[in-house]
Amino acid sequence: METQAYLPTGNESTINWSSVLETLERLTSQCQDKDRRESMNTENFRNLGVLLQQIPSEENLREDITISAFRFLRNSVVACRRNQDAIREHSMLLEITSDFLRLEGQPEEKTSNLVVPPNNILATRCALQFLANFIVENSSNAALVSSVFSTHLIPLLKTFHSDEKVVQYIAMILHLLLKQCPVGVKVEQALLSSLLENLHLEFVIYAMESLAQEDVLSDMYEEMEPKNRIKLLSFLNERPDIVVRLSEKAVSVVRNNFVERSDFILKSKVGDSDDVFSWEIAILLEALCGISATGNEFLKSDSVLMTTVLFLLRQIQEAGRNADDTENVFAPVEDLKKLTSTASVQSNEDDMRAHPTFLFKAHLIRLVANIAHKSKSNQDMVRELECLPIILDNCKLDARNPFIAQWSVLAIRNLCEGNEDNQLYIREVQRMDTEKLLPKLELVDLS
Repeated sequence: METQAYLPTGNESTINWSSVLETLERLTSQCQDKDRRESMNTENFRNLGVLLQQIPSEENLREDITISAFRFLRNSVVACRRNQDAIREHSMLLEITSDFLRLEGQPEEKTSNLVVPPNNILATRCALQFLANFIVENSSNAALVSSVFSTHLIPLLKTFHSDEKVVQYIAMILHLLLKQCPVGVKVEQALLSSLLENLHLEFVIYAMESLAQEDVLSDMYEEMEPKNRIKLLSFLNERPDIVVRLSEKAVSVVRNNFVERSDFILKSKVGDSDDVFSWEIAILLEALCGISATGNEFLKSDSVLMTTVLFLLRQIQEAGRNADDTENVFAPVEDLKKLTSTASVQSNEDDMRAHPTFLFKAHLIRLVANIAHKSKSNQDMVRELECLPIILDNCKLDARNPFIAQWSVLAIRNLCEGNEDNQLYIREVQRMDTEKLLPKLELVDLS
């Protein structure tokens, strides 16, 4: 077996830096083995801390040593509590790493007692990987890193905003911090914007899920730019398992923003596909549908929400009566071809799917179906505000609102369950429709 590598103490009168570099590379390789990693002499950490404060000025050698140092540290703490604790307790390596990352994120600031080379993207990546491994299942280390997260790590996103690996590693650290010490983590709008721009990255998704579960996103929602609100809500709507577990505080944020600004959607017209305010209302409504899908009692008990939804449904139904108006974005579209073959050649302006009103009425009825389920007061409100005929009228195909017929049937089912007044109302409507139809029928002689 290869002899365990050992770094010089750093107190020697002359340091052979080429030998230091070779030793770091050997240690990096040895730490890939679990047994070698756990039996390594932890004095190497103290010695490395001393050496990094004396790093030579020759540029290439400085960069090579810095990169090799962070690679060694990254490998040394993988699933190894012993080494994680040794670095925290017996070396200056956390301080050195934090200071290096601070300078990388703020290159204009040159003052530092720790001599490390700036502007090294590879070293930055390795340093971030080291910090991520350093805090895995170690709350003491996580608490230390959380104290410098906003001041030393977030600024890196400005310098390396186009580097997906840097964004990924920062998201990884954020996710781990939120799991262990969420109270100590300060999340800023700049970080959230960067995460929302990189939702295709695995650990960015994990970090966003953690933020949602810790109520951080609900605290920041009001201060977010409209385009970021839309990105956030769209992300949540794609993850129903997260949406149904949102806290009451987060649900209140979604509900309040919808109730207070829902009339924006009524101002929509053809060509408003880029109207961020209408898009936000549409996606807020979709989020409420997802939240209420499992019988959210908080929303069921909210009479103001139900009233808002029903009045909005009535206004949209009325606005959509003039089906001949080509500018009417609420008029039903019976020609389903507009969603299939011809849709591919339509401009973005003409494509109804690219408009915030697409599916809006269907989602209103879907929300009514959800919050009226086994809720006598909500069932009665739908009848009293004369919305039962509207829902019945939408039990038909509408290309602008796919599946609206199915949501309407479900809504009628939930509105009639255990509610004799609603059942009687539906029977009366059916009787009146039949009476209107009978005079139009022609008698046929079957003899």
